[in-house]
Amino acid sequence: MIDLLKYLSCIKGQTCQEIEFDEGSEAGSPHAVMVTFSSGCYLWTYHEWLITHEAITIADSFMTPNEDLKVSVKEVLDKTVIDVKTEGETMTLFISLEDHFEIIFRPSQSYARGYCLWGFNDLSSYKAIWVNSASEIVVRDTYRGDEESIEIVNRHLQELIGQRVDYSRCGGGATSVLLLETNNNKNCIWGWGYWEIYKDGILMSTSEDDDTPITGKMAVAAHQLEGSIIKDVTLDEDTLDLSILFDNNCRWDILTIYNEQTSLDNWEFGISDENLFFKITSHLNIEISNYRD
Repeated sequence: MIDLLKYLSCIKGQTCQEIEFDEGSEAGSPHAVMVTFSSGCYLWTYHEWLITHEAITIADSFMTPNEDLKVSVKEVLDKTVIDVKTEGETMTLFISLEDHFEIIFRPSQSYARGYCLWGFNDLSSYKAIWVNSASEIVVRDTYRGDEESIEIVNRHLQELIGQRVDYSRCGGGATSVLLLETNNNKNCIWGWGYWEIYKDGILMSTSEDDDTPITGKMAVAAHQLEGSIIKDVTLDEDTLDLSILFDNNCRWDILTIYNEQTSLDNWEFGISDENLFFKITSHLNIEISNYRD
């Protein structure tokens, strides 16, 4: 079992520096919040949260983000974290601050957004930790590179939206590798590591399934992408996971796996017309080179 407090204990002794709200939350739903501490690490949730002083609530997730709320929240800024703890199966998070202030994350299945209840990013150790809707603790390693590289690759990935998939096949030397080509075969994405393909939200295949050419689960799932139009592309800027949504309700997810000892390719993205090639490695870095090297 993962010791969640082992990761969270690093905020003890730090001060609460900033609290930001998602003002775009739907009516009747809690406003998401992100709490940043003095080291730069931060906690966030899309679920219910509240701030108390001497056990009396002074701010919560259902208050409209306005000047009144911001004034209330300012009371905890620059306060030092005294203790951090979680409660049972609910995974409620309690952050005790000096002067009897407390920040509480109280996840509720009624307001689920995706599958994450709340999460924590520790920039100093390159770790992202979150709790999913089954109260399971997920620990992922995060991006090691510079912000400019991730901005460049993300910008070019967005240009794939609206393009038709000309080719989608598993095979080559390693049959779990999936190659997808668009823009008259000028753009390509290689999935070298672990990936999954979904149809209408149902898992069709992973890179660890039957690799029989043409009729195997991987080959059949990969063929489903051919001829479709790319509707959306999402790059997780923490983990470098890639998710591509198609107009036939298929989705291709590539999970980027960290390996400190060996530098392997997780996925690659090439753009022939611009002579650009991006390689996302198992060191959780982005290597940029010429397409024709």
